[in-house]
Amino acid sequence: YGETYYISYQYYPVYKSPYMEGNQNLERGENLDTDIFDGIYLSFNNDWKIEIDTLASGWSDPSKAYMFTIDVIDTYFGTERLLGLRHPSDYKIEFADGIVDTSLEIPEYFVRPIPVNFKIRNVTDDRYIDFIFNDIDRNRKLSPFDEIILVESGNDNQRIYTWDIFFTSMEDTVYTYGPGDTLTIRIKKPFRSGDVFEFTTELPAVSNKTAKQQLDRIKVVPNPYVVATTHELPLPPAITSGRGERKIEFIHLPAGAKVHIFTTRGEHVITLTHDSNIFDGTVAWNLKTKENLDIAAGIYFYIVESSVGKKTGKIAVIK
Repeated sequence: YGETYYISYQYYPVYKSPYMEGNQNLERGENLDTDIFDGIYLSFNNDWKIEIDTLASGWSDPSKAYMFTIDVIDTYFGTERLLGLRHPSDYKIEFADGIVDTSLEIPEYFVRPIPVNFKIRNVTDDRYIDFIFNDIDRNRKLSPFDEIILVESGNDNQRIYTWDIFFTSMEDTVYTYGPGDTLTIRIKKPFRSGDVFEFTTELPAVSNKTAKQQLDRIKVVPNPYVVATTHELPLPPAITSGRGERKIEFIHLPAGAKVHIFTTRGEHVITLTHDSNIFDGTVAWNLKTKENLDIAAGIYFYIVESSVGKKTGKIAVIK
């Protein structure tokens, strides 16, 4: 009794989520979404806010497209405020020739039913939904300044008012919509319970066309090769004299390529084979002949042979 207690807690702003936006485990650049499995790891970029995706939303036929705005419904029916819910689903308004649906009737709000030539489908859940149609000119067709309020069904068929779509047009242009005409509404939505992400991977493969086009990228480094070069590995610990491993490298080789090296007199020095994986186009030469003797300084020629073509060049070895 008479003691003071201090309680600290974390606030989770994402509905039913165990993570907070801005949490250090979710910072961009950190990959903590999955462990590595089968040589793969996954990184997810979640949409934290439920809002309209304006770039992905639009009419199927741009030549007859009313301008429209979308926001969560926030209006008054009489003295009662109607504040909607940001529902995380995509929608499509599908038009037809004749009457195919009727908008909601809500007597307590003085909302009357209107037969219309369109239906509204919840694309995410694959079902048609109810809606309120505010038909300003009372022609039972979608016209400038008309309004559509999307209505979802909750528990016990309770109505959930969600998005409000308001249409306008330049210079009082009126369009006629029929079969095949649609308006797609895309919503940015966080991952939710029941979402499933499926993917397949493809085995790595070599494009012979691309490999042939890139034969000119084959190079020798360093070239010329000098007595001591920074390209060589440093001396092992405790060794203070001499030099590191002598080598040059052929880079950007096609998979399975062979490198034949000759003297200026045409004598065969050695043949190197690129037998590593397709992601590594490098083959190293330790500057020894096929008899394991050190080569002399001078000019050497090489021929790269592969299934996609040949490339020739020369190497200078300088004392």
